[in-house]
Amino acid sequence: MPVTRDMIEELIGKINKAENMRPAGTVDDTIAAIDAVCARDFQGRLNGGAFHDRATERQGERMLFSSLPDYQRSIEMKIIDPPFAAFEWTIAATRNGVPVRIKGCSIVECDEDGMLRRGMVFVDNSQLAN
Repeated sequence: MPVTRDMIEELIGKINKAENMRPAGTVDDTIAAIDAVCARDFQGRLNGGAFHDRATERQGERMLFSSLPDYQRSIEMKIIDPPFAAFEWTIAATRNGVPVRIKGCSIVECDEDGMLRRGMVFVDNSQLAN
């Protein structure tokens, strides 16, 4: 089955819903929800680095969701060209009691089953450096 715009819209919604469950759930619950929308052969990449597997992605998620327990991501703009999409987002949270606002962009590839095959994130991590 070909990847459609509707499939990608649904996938982006599922990814965002999974990430935004963090304030109400544990880090492990949040990571498991993200796992549920990733293809078996998932590949991720951060800021143009080398592609890595889902296990490596989980390590980064564990650090992120542990340091931002009230993590909430909103999506501002989407560009969809099946099987790919790019979307701009903002994370609002607090870290050690200090408000943080992190802007970034993701480029994703959806597979024929509506799962996340590749996820490439571009973000300025400077707000997490302290």
